[in-house]
Amino acid sequence: MTTLGVGIDVVDVGGFAEQLADAASGFVAGTFTPREQRDAMGEAHRLAARFAAKEAFVKAWSGARLGLPPALPRVDLREIEVTHDPHGRPALRLHGTVRAAVGEVAAHLSLSHDGPVATAIVVLDDHPQARLGTSSRSRHSATAESAAPNSASTATGPATSATPPPSSTAAR
Repeated sequence: MTTLGVGIDVVDVGGFAEQLADAASGFVAGTFTPREQRDAMGEAHRLAARFAAKEAFVKAWSGARLGLPPALPRVDLREIEVTHDPHGRPALRLHGTVRAAVGEVAAHLSLSHDGPVATAIVVLDDHPQARLGTSSRSRHSATAESAAPNSASTATGPATSATPPPSSTAAR
C-alpha cells in the first residue's frame, strides 16, 4: 500500500455559519448533497466539517498529482460526498466526473469539530481494499461523521461511486 496524497483543511465555524445564513447565495445547495444536508441537521459545525472534508480531499488528490496538470478544469463539490457507515464512521463517496478522474483509491477520512473550529484530514492510498479487521466479504465501502457533536470520527475505506448529483461551479 502506497500513500498517494494527504490533505487537511480547517474551517472557522463562526465565519462559515455567516456564509450559511445567506440563503440567497445558493452555497449550501451548490456544495452539499441532500444527504449531507440531512445528516448535518442544519448545524453549522457539521456542515463545516463536511466542507473541510471536501477541501481536504481536493488537496490530497492534488498532492497525488504533483507535477501533473489538473485532471478536471472544475470540481463540483457535491461529487465529493461525506457519508457514514452504520456505526457513524465517516467516509467519502465520489460521484460523476470526480469519480471517473480519480479512479480506484482508498480515501481515509477523519473529521473533528470543537468550539469555533472544524477540521478534516484525508489520506489517499492505492489499495482500495485496505481495511483493518475485515474480510473481503464484510468490507463496507461507504461511511460520515458521528452524531455526537464536538467529537472526532475516523473511517477507512475505498472512495465509492454512485449516481452523480447535478453539476456546480466550484473550481479546483
